[in-house]
Amino acid sequence: MTLLAVRNLTKTYTGRDGSFTADRDISFSLEKGESVGILGLSGCGKSTLAKMIMGMVPPTSGTILFRDQPVDWRNEAACKTYYGSVQMVFQDALSSFHPLYTVGRSVMKALENYGVAPAAAAERAAAAFAAVGLTEAHLHKRPAELSGGEGQRAGIARALALRPELIVCDEVSSALDTLSQEQVAQVLQKVRRQGTALLLISHDIAFLERLCDRLLVMDAGCIVEEGKTEAILRHPAAPRTQSLIRMAARLTL
Repeated sequence: MTLLAVRNLTKTYTGRDGSFTADRDISFSLEKGESVGILGLSGCGKSTLAKMIMGMVPPTSGTILFRDQPVDWRNEAACKTYYGSVQMVFQDALSSFHPLYTVGRSVMKALENYGVAPAAAAERAAAAFAAVGLTEAHLHKRPAELSGGEGQRAGIARALALRPELIVCDEVSSALDTLSQEQVAQVLQKVRRQGTALLLISHDIAFLERLCDRLLVMDAGCIVEEGKTEAILRHPAAPRTQSLIRMAARLTL
């Protein structure tokens, strides 16, 4: 079953100095329970694409469909339903939490906004934190009291607490040390095994290879190659894919 479909999505920014197209005619789909990676260098348009999928940036043209229905960003009730099924984890997850709330309170408030009673919200928040390897003590900390790796896992826990069908992750490993990257990768592997679909945006080939069924390779705002992860990494066709693989190989030497 097709869960998410992006059709001919384009984003053009216009200013005093002219216009710039960040994404051009992007189309792809993601099936229920599938893990798809978007690979590309910084500035290629992959984060803009994620923000359009999440309604944070309005597309210039194109359509986003969820379960075969166009997402109507003008309809508040429809958006709330969409966000109950599609959650996002940001590159700097800590900055997405209210700085004066404990992270546990932020998760509980998200649940309460969807009609979950306070006591049940507290139980679900604790269960979500346990699922990502955080303890009950972490629930009572403010964002500034968490490490980068703990913050990313707290961001994943907040997304999981709503029991979404799809989690969009934007460069969730890029600012972390090696140990924290491993912890986040293990959490996402667990999420994937439990049947939640993932859209993982990264420039890290090893991270995507480990977690993704399929890859979309972006360059200059366009998808230049797509297919099964193993097939693309073994037999890259696009020059951009080939250069990314060469760069990754040099970094591991």
